[in-house]
Amino acid sequence: MNSRRSFLKKRLHWRQNTIVSTSLFLTRLTEDLQRYEIVNGVAEAEIEKGVPNFWLIAMKTNEMLANEITERDEGALKYLKDIRCCRVENNSRNFKLEFLFDPNPYFKNSVLSKTYHVTDDDDDGPVLDKVIGMDIEWCPGKCLTHKVVVKKRPKKGSKKVNNIPMTKTENCESFFNFFKPPEIDEVDECYTTMDEELQNLMDQDYDIAVTIRDKLIPHAVSWFTGEALVDDDEYNDDENDD
Repeated sequence: MNSRRSFLKKRLHWRQNTIVSTSLFLTRLTEDLQRYEIVNGVAEAEIEKGVPNFWLIAMKTNEMLANEITERDEGALKYLKDIRCCRVENNSRNFKLEFLFDPNPYFKNSVLSKTYHVTDDDDDGPVLDKVIGMDIEWCPGKCLTHKVVVKKRPKKGSKKVNNIPMTKTENCESFFNFFKPPEIDEVDECYTTMDEELQNLMDQDYDIAVTIRDKLIPHAVSWFTGEALVDDDEYNDDENDD
């Protein structure tokens, strides 16, 4: 009798877990289908090329990503048609983010990617080993990660040539700096040292990548509609209550 009761309990537990797993799978499948239909215009027949600015709106709804996007970036991000994440080298911790773009007047790349390699450390757990970005092939005069600063020459005489302004190219804030990860200065083959500022940059960079991987991509429709923002606020409130 006891053995049968134990068997029934185990079977009930298995069925409950199966139902939960199936429910999560169906939820993810539904969200993926919704994203595909909205982005590609299948859901609404009158929209031939999908919802305009879908990914730009979804990204700007997330506070962390919105802080990285400048007004100048928005023009280029309007051409973003999909964001994907894939595993790298059969390692469950390594991943690559791919941003797929329609042809646009800003750069020639159709795909911008960034790869994260994570290793297991016996003492510290998962450790970020290296980050691989890529070069963006900017169209002439369209680079969003640099700006041209005009400075007047000091007057040294009456000749007009002395009044010709000088131009200088400087780095500037842009979401597209994301594809050029912070550089780590290697001291030798075994050790790498990072100052506090660089460590903060690396941490911030990884946090952005994880946000895109774990929040934005699987729940893109919810971020687009704003529902994810409400859920995120409720989750943070629950954490604060604890």
